Amino acid sequence: MANKSSVSRKNSYVWLIGYPKEAILGARLPSGRDAMRTFFFYHKSSKMTVGESARLTFEAVQSFWLKSRLPIRKQQHCIEKIKDLYNEHRQLVKNRKRNSDSDGLKQKQYSIKLDQLLDISHSSAAQMINNEEDRQFLKLQQQSRAGCIGTVDKKLAAKEKRSLESRKRYNEWAISVKKQTTKEDGFCLATSSNNDDDTDVEDLDDDNEFIIKQSSRAGKKQCKRRRVISSKVSAVLDRTNTSTRAATMILASAFNEAGSSTSTVVLSKSTVHRQRQQRRKVASLEIKTTYVPSISVVHWDGKLIPDLCHTTTSISDRLAILLSSLNDGNVKLLGVPKLQSGSGQAAANAVVDNLKSWSCESQIIMCFDTTAANTGKVKGACKLLEVALGRNLLWLACRHHMFEVLLADVFTACLGPSTGPEIAIFKLLRDNWSKIHHESKHIFPLIVVSDTVKAFISKELQQKQLREDYRELIALAARAVGLDVSEPIRKPGAIHRARWMAKAIYSLKMQLLLDGNENVLQLTDQQLQGIQRFNHFVLKVYIQSWFTCCSAVDAAVNDISLINRLHDYEEVHLCKIGLMMIKRHSWYLSNEMATLCLFSDLVSLENKAALVTAMISERGPHLLTTLPDSSTDGQISRECFTTTRINCSFLDIPVQGWPHHNDYNDA
Repeated sequence: MANKSSVSRKNSYVWLIGYPKEAILGARLPSGRDAMRTFFFYHKSSKMTVGESARLTFEAVQSFWLKSRLPIRKQQHCIEKIKDLYNEHRQLVKNRKRNSDSDGLKQKQYSIKLDQLLDISHSSAAQMINNEEDRQFLKLQQQSRAGCIGTVDKKLAAKEKRSLESRKRYNEWAISVKKQTTKEDGFCLATSSNNDDDTDVEDLDDDNEFIIKQSSRAGKKQCKRRRVISSKVSAVLDRTNTSTRAATMILASAFNEAGSSTSTVVLSKSTVHRQRQQRRKVASLEIKTTYVPSISVVHWDGKLIPDLCHTTTSISDRLAILLSSLNDGNVKLLGVPKLQSGSGQAAANAVVDNLKSWSCESQIIMCFDTTAANTGKVKGACKLLEVALGRNLLWLACRHHMFEVLLADVFTACLGPSTGPEIAIFKLLRDNWSKIHHESKHIFPLIVVSDTVKAFISKELQQKQLREDYRELIALAARAVGLDVSEPIRKPGAIHRARWMAKAIYSLKMQLLLDGNENVLQLTDQQLQGIQRFNHFVLKVYIQSWFTCCSAVDAAVNDISLINRLHDYEEVHLCKIGLMMIKRHSWYLSNEMATLCLFSDLVSLENKAALVTAMISERGPHLLTTLPDSSTDGQISRECFTTTRINCSFLDIPVQGWPHHNDYNDA
């Protein structure tokens, strides 16, 4: 036979398919076998790729469907359907020598599938077809391939030709009008074209209910229409979380009620949406342009949150990046980029990109959680951030994280580990809250603490806290030590292990509400003893450190005070746990952190003078005698001033004169 391939007819036979054919013949819609014969002609005989063969096969199949006037799917979907038939055939060829019943059944099912219609009809074909005869023809073809394609309807063909020419003339007119109005986005053209292939006319099918129609003639000049989405209007819509569709309806109703003609403004949904996006971009650029960075601390922390761009079950890893100024304390959110992975490299790249986009990469020191991804010596985000910026940075490890670890270690020692995502003992409080009397009946202090601790709690109770759970903790602590608190005890909320404050908050609640509610909570003696041990530790040792850990200049002094409280604490086991945690995180007390003690009001003038002497000498004495290996290197300590751009000229005068020195006060 005269084939384009040089192979013989015997060698060209395809198992289960038959002999390849260049063209599809007949008056019926092609079957799967017809399509595969043509596919293998291009792929096997003409040596074409799978993709090219599938495309040419689709063109051959498409011609039959066009003659039948039946709507079909998009080209890429049809090509994928042909590729699926080919891939299924390849899998069967691999197992053709097997004699199992399952393989024989698969081959038989595939042969039946080939003899059926290669259905590439549109998923909504039944609704799209207006002619009942065409609808029945498609149904018969899908069931038994009964019937065939008849002759061309000349009247219908002539009608379609006239319609096509009319649409063509309309599109040419629309393009000419659009060119005249390109200088002003306010010109709007209401179209009703159904031609999906025309890419020059804007598709406003989704906005039909909001399009304000106006009659126009080809030769008549379009009037200029005013845009109403100004920067202020856009900001208000965003601030009130108003959707584009709702905003369009509100604005249209407002214009009508005000007696203004809506024909003079642009109020289609797509135009409002586009203008709001443009206003956001302009506002974002303006904020970045006008922002003047100062010496600041960059904070970053990763969070796993639902991905709003996909399904609700999809979780994305995002990195919140904040910048807090050392001058005025203002906080700026730089961005919340999505990370491809939780590695230190990904975090460092995201931080650097956001710093450069805000032009503040030369003005920062860094604060971070002490996870391996951040503190790794080689691939940690902190190290990679220094490499990317080409200079050393001041490392301010998040001290909240340090005390979260301490709280978790002590809680586990008192009440045992939790095997689930939620803390089991707190479920008793949450599930039985409606049965519990919510007022504490204690007249005397539940836990006796020193006057220093009581004064500290009273002071913190009067101050505004950063978060509500901090406020709740200090209020519960005040109740436990016998102070007057007007706030009621709140209903339990989240008890997940990831919520660190839950351990201290709910333990205090359970002990405060235990009197009179023993039959409801039904705690064992071991659980009751564990809660009491844990609450004593929180109030006598922990709470002062937690509420003072935000201050970098007081960090070293506060940590030494914590170590002293641990040494003096009566329960040796919990004391050892706390000291072990301090030892694991002793690198927090770096030489730079010791240098910051010069600005702390908690350090005496004598200790400040000794610290300056140590900085000037080549190798200073042990200043922090309560800490192991706490010597201070003068060169490393002075890097703190270089990194923070602090003028250290005040070091040349006695410490008594520092409060009157401008450089010291500015720092």
